[in-house]
Amino acid sequence: MGIVTQNTSDQYIRIPLGESIAKIDFSELTCPTTKPYTGQHGYQTEIWPIKHRLQSNYEDIKSDPRVNSELEEAYKLLPLATAKVIRKIRTRQKQIYWGLFFAVIANTIAITCISQGAAPILSILLNLASTAIVGIWVYLIDDKE
Repeated sequence: MGIVTQNTSDQYIRIPLGESIAKIDFSELTCPTTKPYTGQHGYQTEIWPIKHRLQSNYEDIKSDPRVNSELEEAYKLLPLATAKVIRKIRTRQKQIYWGLFFAVIANTIAITCISQGAAPILSILLNLASTAIVGIWVYLIDDKE
């Protein structure tokens, strides 16, 4: 006999040494059954709930060296392809934020130049250049799969 467990909840389950995780009950029937068992593992009857004292959230177990960051733990629950796409989106998002940061700095410099009496054409060219650079940046980081 084997016992297979899988935790698909958002809770971490601690199983202390010696904690019961299964029960086998053999009973002899006095007559043939009129309603044979059709469920799997008693889930339909809700006789095996996970004890609340065994459940923990991330804050409770984050100091355990076997536990990664909450984000990495969340990735483990996802199918590999989904986690890969989410990681890629997060990376692109950071790259775009840096591009936008550059554009804001360049535009701030352009506004400062105008306020200091520089030629408006210089500020317009700086603005166009920063917009072009950000556009090229976003184009280059875009995946052409």
